[in-house]
Amino acid sequence: MQIPHADSPISSSITISAGVATLVPTTEDCPSRLTSLADNALYEAKGRGRDQTVASDTC
Repeated sequence: MQIPHADSPISSSITISAGVATLVPTTEDCPSRLTSLADNALYEAKGRGRDQTVASDTC
């Protein structure tokens, strides 16, 4: 869509990075584990150069 972002020192348009995670719940898991997996995937996407989507593989 090339949405302008004139104040950014990195890019002239907005980009999106996303971290995606799925988890089959078990009695040993807590909700924060899913959030942590998605957060880690997000930072991996940003580390790859932004404007990326990374999925967490928990299988």
